[in-house]
Amino acid sequence: MERDFKGIWIPKDIWLSSDLTMQEKIFLVEIDSLDNNGGCYAKNEHFAKFFSLSKNRCSEIIKSLEAKGYITIAYIKDGKQIIKRIIKVTNKGFNREYNNVPLPDIEDPPRNVEDPLREVDNPPSENCEESNTKYNNTSNNNIYTKTDEPDEVPEKKKNIYQEIVDKYNETCTSLPKVLKITDKRKKAIKRFYESKVVNKDIERFYRIFEMAEQSDFISGRDGIWCSCNFDWLIKSDNPIKILEGTYANRAKPQPKQQQKPVSGFINYEQTDGKQYEIFQQKLDLKNLLDLGKITQAQYLNKIQELESQGG
Repeated sequence: MERDFKGIWIPKDIWLSSDLTMQEKIFLVEIDSLDNNGGCYAKNEHFAKFFSLSKNRCSEIIKSLEAKGYITIAYIKDGKQIIKRIIKVTNKGFNREYNNVPLPDIEDPPRNVEDPLREVDNPPSENCEESNTKYNNTSNNNIYTKTDEPDEVPEKKKNIYQEIVDKYNETCTSLPKVLKITDKRKKAIKRFYESKVVNKDIERFYRIFEMAEQSDFISGRDGIWCSCNFDWLIKSDNPIKILEGTYANRAKPQPKQQQKPVSGFINYEQTDGKQYEIFQQKLDLKNLLDLGKITQAQYLNKIQELESQGG
């Protein structure tokens, strides 16, 4: 990164200022050393590495300097994409002339900084080149002024991929654990997270994991299929099928119980000894009738006698 300086010089008004913290004073001098009359194009990443601070802290210091009037911040954009951030030190405290380009007061279109799955390594306010010579402030560029630089994404949101994978490992104990979050998996998670199925609702992710673990088929407990894993769960239409209950457990049909045969004449389980004896006598009479040993009239008379006895 090019610097237009032969050393560090801190003006008296800056060094003795009670309005600035020591970090703000040093930041102001560093910004000034990187200003080649065209502004300082350094990203927060540069300041974080140079001062051994977090990018969040660097962002806070730079915004504080802007709020106190020691610097101005402008953004060069190509449509909605930020190409470069320009920081210029004002004349407040520095007695030298700056070739400040008049900046139109145009409102910066709002950006969604709440999406935890965007590329957080390069937040919108830092999508610019570090070089001070790669871009020129020409009339072909759209220059925007901002009073506030977008906040860095909170650290916990930067670990959203890890949070999802940890939830999978915790819930889907029957499936292979995820040991590494590759770039391919990050893209798959981001694509699915922004799909209509999940609609950026992380709880739907967790519901899919729970339903997958409950399924005997997906978990492999039924022994039919044992190849499911994290990548399969978030691939293509598989999550939709899981949410629709395609792989939900079904109640197994109960085998029909065979009914005991029941005699057309009498239920043996409900008879006592006498009734059974009469029943056998009726069968014997029927056999005699069939063999021609007795006549029909004799058979009917005998039957009536048995029935009068309680048969």
